[in-house]
Amino acid sequence: SRDISIETIQKQVAAHFNVTIPDLLGKGRCDTIIKPRMVAMYLACELTKASSTEIGRAFGKTHATILHARNKLPDLCRENDMLRHSVEQIRRQLQKN
Repeated sequence: SRDISIETIQKQVAAHFNVTIPDLLGKGRCDTIIKPRMVAMYLACELTKASSTEIGRAFGKTHATILHARNKLPDLCRENDMLRHSVEQIRRQLQKN
């Protein structure tokens, strides 16, 4: 599979959840932004070779925030079918392009 960039993941997630890139990269803490941001960080961990520090830099966050997203999102997906389907759908879309 070809290399997927963090920027491509950010664009795909933003489009899927109907939020802007500045929302994803910003400091907003409402649920409509936190979950998409967490999905984007999680997928960046899963689908790129970037380190958590590099991913953190791309999101304007610390590597600890990235690790938190990577560890927490699978739990959220187990509790929330819609979120799980969104993650699967975005992952398929990214791997297809």
